[in-house]
Amino acid sequence: MGEWVQQILPLVTQSEADNRSAWGSDALATQLVAAIAPAKSQRLAQFLRSREARITAATRLIERYALQMSSSQGIVALVKTPLFAFLSARFTGTPELGTLLAQSLPAEQVPVIASKMMLTYELATLLNERGHLFQPSEMLKLWPVLVQNSDRPPAQNAWAWGQALVEYWTKDLSVNALKSRFADYLEASQALPADR
Repeated sequence: MGEWVQQILPLVTQSEADNRSAWGSDALATQLVAAIAPAKSQRLAQFLRSREARITAATRLIERYALQMSSSQGIVALVKTPLFAFLSARFTGTPELGTLLAQSLPAEQVPVIASKMMLTYELATLLNERGHLFQPSEMLKLWPVLVQNSDRPPAQNAWAWGQALVEYWTKDLSVNALKSRFADYLEASQALPADR
């Protein structure tokens, strides 16, 4: 069986009638955890009784985090899914949209887009006098415009997005008009002082 099997792990069950103790389950659990992808092994280890398997899963988790945290892009990638899930839950009541968004965004755009999402939420809270301004579905309409020009300088991006959004809500503009006003404000933002 050598060409089909990497290793053989004997497993013996407990039998009181034969006065036999169970053995081999820790080795099997540890090898299972080591053989599958880290994210899946972590979930599997939560359900295993084997302390050794949990330690193996913990070691792999630590190694994955250490590798990711060795670069700024890795840190952003590490936090973007929980961050967008949290923001999505605040906007829509469910974190699923945030998870999908995080998977589709390049890591370098995450800080700008997350900041613009929080600005959107806070402006909606500030301007929502009659309680009907910002509905959960609103974020789905705004999203295509919000992610545009995320490669522009963050300060200009936030200023232009905020100005366009206030106009959109206070003047009851269409999404196409918001897109146009955002582009106009981005152009105007280039003339602003650098410290703004």
